Amino acid sequence: MIGLPETLIFYGGSKALFEAYEPTLKLLGGNAAYLSEDYGVPLIYDLSLLTMMYGAWYGSLHAHALLSTANITATEFLPYATSWIHHLIAPLLSDPVAARARDEGNFTTDVSNMNTNKLGLEHIIHASKEQGIPVDWLTPLLALATQKVAEGHGADSFERVIEAIRKPQVI
Repeated sequence: MIGLPETLIFYGGSKALFEAYEPTLKLLGGNAAYLSEDYGVPLIYDLSLLTMMYGAWYGSLHAHALLSTANITATEFLPYATSWIHHLIAPLLSDPVAARARDEGNFTTDVSNMNTNKLGLEHIIHASKEQGIPVDWLTPLLALATQKVAEGHGADSFERVIEAIRKPQVI
């Protein structure tokens, strides 16, 4: 995406140096974002975005493998996937209220709680195994959901699994 208006390039280090060269840096892409004096912060942002991309990509490939067992093509499924992404996935992952709740450790929900998501994962894993589709990437998610339900968090949002993923905070 280098050179496109949608390009996003993260920068760290000297803020004064970034500001002095920002117009030149924007020639590489439309969005030059200064993040921190710490040179490592832009790398963490980039790796985090790539993590989201590969997770979504693999999820899509898994879905298409499952669909192919019923001779459903990617083209046939595309309108439904597009709608799902635009109306559920993108809003879910880009909601500022949800981001703030995650930052605050507030995992209350009125919809799609941990119990519901655990059941959904169990169904996907079962159906995938029946069709000979690997579930290696889903079993850790189910294990985390199962752990959180066992801890008494079944009524909380699935986002609570971040507690099991996040590096423990030293107090």
